[in-house]
Amino acid sequence: MFAGSFQSGPFVEIINPSTLVHAKDVDVFIVESGKIVPTYDKAAQSTILAAGNGGATLRLPSKDYVGCTIASHSCPIPLIVHKFACPPVNLAQRCLVLQVFLTSDKPFTLALTCLDSQNVRQRFVLSTAFREPSSTPLHTQVPLPEMQRGCWISFGLDLEGLLNACCKQSFKSTEEIRLGAVAKLRRIFTVPTLDSIPAKLQFSHKVPYIAVLFDSAEISGFWAARQHESKRANSQNRLSSAGSPVARSPSSNVYRRGLVRVSFMFA
Repeated sequence: MFAGSFQSGPFVEIINPSTLVHAKDVDVFIVESGKIVPTYDKAAQSTILAAGNGGATLRLPSKDYVGCTIASHSCPIPLIVHKFACPPVNLAQRCLVLQVFLTSDKPFTLALTCLDSQNVRQRFVLSTAFREPSSTPLHTQVPLPEMQRGCWISFGLDLEGLLNACCKQSFKSTEEIRLGAVAKLRRIFTVPTLDSIPAKLQFSHKVPYIAVLFDSAEISGFWAARQHESKRANSQNRLSSAGSPVARSPSSNVYRRGLVRVSFMFA
């Protein structure tokens, strides 16, 4: 979809509701559940895609796939094992930024299909519903820290750091994006680095929002900490099942404490 586009600049804009208001056909994404409409939001001081508090699930690219859907009780968004029936989105910049307003009662979920440096497709599901990282032949589950509800969030994800921490591979491109439990969407775009987001893409200084940056350092430290915690819990369970007394400590707060670099930006 973006394979022929210029992607060596400071950003690549994927979804901008301001450009969709007068568009007759929307070929960038498809709404898999819920309903969204472009509307002007006074609080965000810009045109947004509004889905209401029930939320909506979006998928990029917009074309249908040939394949089968695999549902899992542990995965908020069903996975699709497929051959691409249309060109993937082909986003080459390593950092993805979502400007979203989340629903009040559903976990925020982001599912990605990325191509690594060995031309192998790696599938990731990042969600606030997960508490431990896990990997299967189909996908990798990555827990996200619980995010603030009732305000705008600028969520930045370093895909190079994600592939390096989870798969020991380098990032080549993003092929598919699926976004769930979003009440409002302002923009989706990519940038070469999370430290250089152009001012024209950011929220107005009068708009209160929270910036959540999930960069390579946070991902690596977080992944190692969660794996260590999971191994320790499994070891304690084995000792307990063998009859040894085990002092069970309360669950760690690593999940909610400093996994991401969070900065509060208010007017």
